[in-house]
Amino acid sequence: SLYGLSITGLRFFTVYGPWGRPDMATYLFMDSFKNNRPITLFNNGDMLRDFTYVDDVVNVISLLLRRPHGVNKGALDLLNVGNETVVRLADFVAILERLIGRLAEKFYEPKQAGDVLMTHANTSRLRQQIGYIPDTVVEDGLKNTVDWYLQQ
Repeated sequence: SLYGLSITGLRFFTVYGPWGRPDMATYLFMDSFKNNRPITLFNNGDMLRDFTYVDDVVNVISLLLRRPHGVNKGALDLLNVGNETVVRLADFVAILERLIGRLAEKFYEPKQAGDVLMTHANTSRLRQQIGYIPDTVVEDGLKNTVDWYLQQ
């Protein structure tokens, strides 16, 4: 506020896609498939996540960079970037199984301490500000991710 800077903070919800972080579930699962190791699912895979494809994240950032500035000098804006749809983790793994063409061995663990049962992005403010509507359904994003992963 001292210099009248406008700040926008972005909260990303479970981003996945090509070149993603190797410590995230999508890559851990694909690595388990590749190396014939079981997939660990916590809470019976009943966790719900708002999986957001990386191209949708890039689109949001691009649109935000092009919006007019200076309207709210000194304002702090926090925006959720998500897919607006929650997917059960066990269903996410089932989509991966279908795309890879084989079933995974699954190892079930209890819910981890501190883990939340559901993440779900309310992106209404992004819709108001830049007309954001996520373009990528999880099945399509996972197909792109698996295709990329298998080529690496």
